[in-house]
Amino acid sequence: MRHSQFDGAGYRLSDNRCSGGLVEEGDILSCKHCFALIPKKDVTQPKNMLSVRAFCHACDGSLCTRCGMDTQLYGHENPDHWRTWPHLMWIERAIAETYRRAQNARILGI
Repeated sequence: MRHSQFDGAGYRLSDNRCSGGLVEEGDILSCKHCFALIPKKDVTQPKNMLSVRAFCHACDGSLCTRCGMDTQLYGHENPDHWRTWPHLMWIERAIAETYRRAQNARILGI
């Protein structure tokens, strides 16, 4: 099982008592594809038994709703849909783009 620095991304405290709401608090996780915040209680205990949090088996982590739907519809690492890209794919593409620009600058003599 792989772990990253975003496993257990932090702690959330929302105090809405002054406006008639409740105090909500708990641990948060992050989406393995876009790093959106996910309440940990929704992963371990869904609000209702019909909704289950999306999980990416290739990345070994939970996904937000939008990334989960796109990964289900378009597959994992689909180049046409950026929400299906895992974080390592973003890094590899950024490195490749930087290398390509450096090579073009060297050829042009810039």
